Amino acid sequence: IVSLQKFDKQQETKIQPLKDWITSEEALLRLNNALLESEWIKYADGSYSKWEMESLSFYYGDHELKHVDEIKYGIKNFFDLPEEPVQGRP
Repeated sequence: IVSLQKFDKQQETKIQPLKDWITSEEALLRLNNALLESEWIKYADGSYSKWEMESLSFYYGDHELKHVDEIKYGIKNFFDLPEEPVQGRP
């Protein structure tokens, strides 16, 4: 059986560095940065094009997909496709 007095003394010596850090400037800055990042992701994540569509319901500037990597996603210009459909593999 451990005496409560010894336990409290040991706990206090172990937890004191944490208490000191929590009241430090570094802890406050880290907390503020984490809260700011959370709010940024919630309200301001995205590009100008995304913000335009969400707030104005139209694109004042470039469309969101204007600079998409066409090769990566296999996107073809509709008007460059053959008029006769190409039969796929059975």
